[in-house]
Amino acid sequence: MEAVFKQSESFFENENNFNLLNFETLFNVFPSVIYVLDHINNKFIYLNPEIKNLIGISANEILHKDVNIYENLIHKEDIQNIKNHIVTPFIDYLQKIDKDRLKHIQISKNYRIKHKNGTILKCLDQSVILVNEPDKLLTLGVITDISRYKTDNDVTFSISEYDNHQKIIKTILFRKEIQISKREKEIINLIVQGYSSKIIADILKISINTVNTHRQNLLKKMDCNNTAELIASCKKFIEK
Repeated sequence: MEAVFKQSESFFENENNFNLLNFETLFNVFPSVIYVLDHINNKFIYLNPEIKNLIGISANEILHKDVNIYENLIHKEDIQNIKNHIVTPFIDYLQKIDKDRLKHIQISKNYRIKHKNGTILKCLDQSVILVNEPDKLLTLGVITDISRYKTDNDVTFSISEYDNHQKIIKTILFRKEIQISKREKEIINLIVQGYSSKIIADILKISINTVNTHRQNLLKKMDCNNTAELIASCKKFIEK
C-alpha cells in the first residue's frame, strides 16, 4: 500500500498537474485493484485491469460512469451498517481535519462485495487524497481481497493520521457498537476455553437450551456464521 502511494507522488508536481497516463504506465500490471476516484463527479477516472478479477466486471464497464455500479455490489448488510452506524460520524470527523492535514491521512474501509459469479469476497479498501481543491477532489485507492485472512463480517472504517516522517500519530476507528451482556461475556469466555454447551450450562447453572439460545443470539448479533468467526469477532469482550 505504501509503495503505491509513494510511486504516485512522482506523478504530479502539484495538485493541478495530475497525469492519468502515468498511472496507466505503472499500475495496469499491479496485482491489486488500483483506482482514482473523482468525488465531485462521483466517477472512477482510473481503474486497473485487476478490477475484473475482483468483481467479474472490466474497468471499461465502470470507468467514467456512476460509482454506484461498483457500490451496488457491496453486501446489502454492510451497506446498511455503513449508512446507519458509520458514515455520519466518519464524515463529521473528516470534515474537522484541516486541509493541510488531509494530505497526511489514510482512509481504510473493509466490506464484503459480490463477484459477478455470486462469490462473496471480503475487501480492504485503503485510500489517500491526491487532489483537494474546491472544484476537484481525487483519491487514490488500493482494494485488496482479504477473504483468506478476515474471519468475521465486521465492517470498520478508520482514519490514520501521519506526521511528516510517515509515522502514524493516531488512528480513529468507526464501527457499529455492539452491546454484549454480562451473561453473554461469560458464555463467550467459556466457549473460547473449548467448553461444550452442556459443560457451560453446568458451570453457569443454567439449562443447555439457554446456553444454545445465547450462542445463536451471539452469532446473529456479531453477524457470524460459526463458532470460529464468533471467537474472532468477540476478542475484545474476552476477559484475560
